[in-house]
Amino acid sequence: MDNASIKENIYRKRNEEGISQDEMARRLGIVRNTYRKIERGPVRLLSEHIDGIAEVLGTTPEELVLGYKPFDGSGMLDEIRMEYDSRTRKITEEYESAISGLKAELAAKENEIRDLRNTIEDKNEIISLLKRKYASDGM
Repeated sequence: MDNASIKENIYRKRNEEGISQDEMARRLGIVRNTYRKIERGPVRLLSEHIDGIAEVLGTTPEELVLGYKPFDGSGMLDEIRMEYDSRTRKITEEYESAISGLKAELAAKENEIRDLRNTIEDKNEIISLLKRKYASDGM
């Protein structure tokens, strides 16, 4: 992030907090004109200023530099990972259960098809026998 963006973040945050430039200068222990140069002038922000400014504004230097409060993630990464693993296991179990059910249904349908084919073959044999009988009887 460039110097102008950092200064804009400081300006925005200061206004959100309702703190004047005079009050910022007083809290930082510098004169108002020096603070004004930090916020709007040619002064490049030094780490000593950015830390103090962040402290006065009740924020972090990272928020002033980035323009947003970064996710600290302390301890939450493990919680997120555990939740992800738990959901993954649940979805996997549901998937495997559904696959087992579908395999059982497929096996039942294959048996039904086999039985129907046998029935058709039996009926074709009967029809064939009847045709021969009627053909030999002269009908």
